[in-house]
Amino acid sequence: MVIGRWLWLGISAVLLPPLVVTVLAFQTLAAVDPADLVIGTPLVITPTADDGRIPELRAGDPQPLFQAAVMAYREGNFATAAAYFRAAAALLPEEAALWNGLGLSLSAQNQIEPAAAAFREALRLDPQMAEAQFNLGSLYQAAGDFAAAAAAFEAALAVDPSLAAAHVALGALAHEQGELARAAAAFEQALALDPDSLEAAFNLAVVRAGQGDTDRAVALLEAAAGRHSGEAGVYYQLGLFYRARREPTRAREAFSRAVELGKESETGRLAAEQLALEETPAP
Repeated sequence: MVIGRWLWLGISAVLLPPLVVTVLAFQTLAAVDPADLVIGTPLVITPTADDGRIPELRAGDPQPLFQAAVMAYREGNFATAAAYFRAAAALLPEEAALWNGLGLSLSAQNQIEPAAAAFREALRLDPQMAEAQFNLGSLYQAAGDFAAAAAAFEAALAVDPSLAAAHVALGALAHEQGELARAAAAFEQALALDPDSLEAAFNLAVVRAGQGDTDRAVALLEAAAGRHSGEAGVYYQLGLFYRARREPTRAREAFSRAVELGKESETGRLAAEQLALEETPAP
């Protein structure tokens, strides 16, 4: 029972899907690095203080506004990012991707209704924007409206079947409903589409463990650790799995690595507690 409780604490945060920024369609933004446009939600977002004001930029030019919005978002300055996206959208109100970016910036500030309105505007302008459909589904899921969330994720996949994040999200919904086989299938599909997806590997490992296949769960997380060696959560979960397999030495090593990587984080604190349990002699 203790292992199960700590297992849930280890995975609960990652079952919510990340949000996705889409690439803007108009040519003036072609110089922006596409890597800057795939902005996922980390386990914890701590916005830095900012007042949402924007500096003077070239009048009528949306490109620097967009670039500044992406940079502000990446730095956690979400109010400023929202201001940039609004300013750019004022210049190009028919550009759906700008409304999608605005929705992301608002959702990061927990402004759920305005964020949903921004995603809906993006979809009104471009009903085929899978990213906005996915992001709207993420808000529905966070609000507990699982039926609406599933419909949105399915709609996103109807447009873009390769959107691995939508498969992860559907797997999370199935997991929340106790449908482990369906959850596993969704996570497997996501991992096939994106072998580097930490969310897919992590959640699939959790499901396999829930189905009693701890060996498969460990193999998935060991592979994930090889691809994402800086993620404390992977090592924390590995420590729990090693303990379940009665491998105390490997469990201590994993928890120690999680503590090292997760300094001053909730994951690091939980790992330190587990490490203390491992190092306490049995009565």
